[in-house]
Amino acid sequence: MMNARHPPPSLSPQQGRARLWLLLLGGLGALCILLAGCGFYYVNFEKTEQYESAVRRVLNRYQAPGAVVGVWIPGDTPWRFATGVANTASGARLNTRHHFAIADITKSFTVTILLQLDSEQKLSLHDKIGKYVTGIPNGQSISLLQLAAMESGIQDYRGVGGFLAQSWDHPDTIWTTQQLLDFAIPESPLFSPGARYHYSSTNTILLGMVIERVTGAAFASVLRERILIPLDLEQTSYPDTATLPDPHPQPYEVDPQSGSLIPLALFHPSGLGAAGAMVSTLDDLHAWALALGKGDLLTSDAQALRLSHSRSASAGPRYDRYGLGIGMREEWVGHLGATYGFQSALFFDRDSGAAIVVLVNASPSQSNLNNDNIAEEIFLALTDAIKNDRGVVGIWPF
Repeated sequence: MMNARHPPPSLSPQQGRARLWLLLLGGLGALCILLAGCGFYYVNFEKTEQYESAVRRVLNRYQAPGAVVGVWIPGDTPWRFATGVANTASGARLNTRHHFAIADITKSFTVTILLQLDSEQKLSLHDKIGKYVTGIPNGQSISLLQLAAMESGIQDYRGVGGFLAQSWDHPDTIWTTQQLLDFAIPESPLFSPGARYHYSSTNTILLGMVIERVTGAAFASVLRERILIPLDLEQTSYPDTATLPDPHPQPYEVDPQSGSLIPLALFHPSGLGAAGAMVSTLDDLHAWALALGKGDLLTSDAQALRLSHSRSASAGPRYDRYGLGIGMREEWVGHLGATYGFQSALFFDRDSGAAIVVLVNASPSQSNLNNDNIAEEIFLALTDAIKNDRGVVGIWPF
């Protein structure tokens, strides 16, 4: 028996090295257990380099000032990334807490409320818009469903020359919904209701009006009670003035050829309304991407209808198909956004549960002509990076 007077036998050099390795491996195993219990994940360092490279490659091609991006893949560390400048004059850098105008992504919120009201039998998707709003061409034939699906045949007021000219020269103009409709009505109908697809913000402006009339409350209040509060989207808002919460970036018009940046005034949200006035942040939009893609705030029947009632998106933002306030790109579902000086993309992969959100504080100078969307291009580059990942695994905190 060993005691203090009989020390353990000495180890050979080989035995000593073996024991040292066992101790190191045991310590590493304990560290991994501790890190896992503290919310740490395995992360692929090479993957994050691929993500950063994909983002910068698109930004360089458009010579855009910067972007805020997030990639969330189940089992991987959430990847949040901000690069570039929020303001070229001050040199302030973008960060993941910045507030952005999210433009057309607002449509996915508006149609979600519409689907909720239908499930609650407070309206019917088969109601005709003429029941709620008078003076709309084919108003007695166009259903709320067709408005949500972009198949009403009503012209997009945002594409009418008079609106474009005035809003560009006077972005602080305060509009009424009737004034917006007045741009679209003279150029409508483009086709018989349900005959084909035509992306039109006028459709969603009308749905916002329907929601207010059915609920008897302002759209901002309905949005807050039905979506923002349930999902705890504290950094998301529906503003009524041409301001953004702090911190926020300066919006720019960028010339992809010369790289020149023109600072733009904030566009008054009344010119976008229920079709595009909302403001949000990266993490809030991640929460919305999950809820939108999974149908968390809808009945299973409503979510199934949202996705199944779709058709090929032949014009406007580039989708494979468009459902009820939701766009589809292969296995990804979500929405794109574009307005003066801001572009965005929000998508959820229904197969893997992955989500991607992209926010850019610039819009190309020719975006009204060819629908270039920098955020969309970054989204596509990131999906390629995800598919091509073959990296090395390390450890990184959540």
